[in-house]
Amino acid sequence: MKVALRNLRKHKFFSFLNILGLALSMSVSLIIITVVRNQYGYDRFHPAPERTYRIITEALRKNGGSEKYASTPYPLGTAIKEDFALAETLTQLSQGPGGDAETEGLVLPLRTYYADPAFFRVFGFHLHVGNEADVLTEPYSIVLAAKTAKRFFGDQNPVGKTIQIGRYGQFSVTGVFRETEEKTHLDFEALVSSSTMASREKLLTPQETERRVSDNWRNYYATYNYLLLRPGKTKAELDAVLAELGDTRYQGMTLETRDAGYRFHAQALAAITPAEEMLSQTIEHSMPIFVIWGLMGFVLLLTIFPCLNYA
Repeated sequence: MKVALRNLRKHKFFSFLNILGLALSMSVSLIIITVVRNQYGYDRFHPAPERTYRIITEALRKNGGSEKYASTPYPLGTAIKEDFALAETLTQLSQGPGGDAETEGLVLPLRTYYADPAFFRVFGFHLHVGNEADVLTEPYSIVLAAKTAKRFFGDQNPVGKTIQIGRYGQFSVTGVFRETEEKTHLDFEALVSSSTMASREKLLTPQETERRVSDNWRNYYATYNYLLLRPGKTKAELDAVLAELGDTRYQGMTLETRDAGYRFHAQALAAITPAEEMLSQTIEHSMPIFVIWGLMGFVLLLTIFPCLNYA
């Protein structure tokens, strides 16, 4: 100890630099470890996360390449539900009405997704106000996240009140989500009943059929299909069904100019955050797993090199 103190006094400047470097490297390392640690533990509060999957699209390009998307065609989920006995339940999230929303003279931006009642059977979100069985049943129903309800209505109970969303019409508030501290990749301000989408599609003219989502196999951008596998069913069985659907449903169909075909894959809920593969059109803000490994390697270097000064 005496020798160490003597060296510190003798080489004050270099000792200061060494101690400062060690302190900074430890501080940066702790920050990185905190950021990385936050990427884990997502979506564990759902009823059966180990049996929950998101279906993703792999678009095969005519130039020989491919690109993967977190989104899928809406009718893919419908086909899985109706034609195969794999899913205990399946829910579909589609891009919903958005833009300026007005209520009681207050105008604020709002971002929504279309959702169906099965949402509450696949995911572990619960309501503070409203009945989970029917809040997403009727057309033009909207369920607000707790923070969204606070923004628009303060401490009032918003159920029964209406919100005008741009040109999409008036929506009746049927429920408010319970605030949760659980981590999830799902980021939404409000959910609108998917029956609203069906009602709006009935009003489209024959010339507007490409804007349809519910039966449009070419539109793989708009919908996120999540399913809960039946007990005893496996991911391999699901992947086999998805391969069959990718092979059969596009026969004779005119695809996008750049696309040669599509494949669908099952992505485990645990593989969404952190992201085990890079996807386009994501609903989540996940850190790729290779970035996490890179950061942890950087932490290792930050820890080793300052220590060499004391070796």
